[in-house]
Amino acid sequence: MSEVARSPRRLTPLVADTTTKLSEREMEVLRYLPTMLTAGEIAAELYVSVNTIKAHTRSIYRKMGASRRHEAVVQAYERGILSYYGPPSYVPIATGRRAEPR
Repeated sequence: MSEVARSPRRLTPLVADTTTKLSEREMEVLRYLPTMLTAGEIAAELYVSVNTIKAHTRSIYRKMGASRRHEAVVQAYERGILSYYGPPSYVPIATGRRAEPR
């Protein structure tokens, strides 16, 4: 039996890092996550590279305790970080319905 097969694989539990706040740039990226924009489109909107968006997204997921975009968005709504109110064309992924303007 190989060393890999004998030693148990250690996985880090997916727990929200509630002690670390999102940076200003992560908050900016988080605001785009409920949209249907791809990482490339978000990068173009924010004038950064796709890899920068992916790095911010991974950091957001870690801090929110999420493994997917949808989970991070739901967590942000539940924590009050994101609001359901936005421009009339804004359609949150979490609900799939159009938000009413304020």
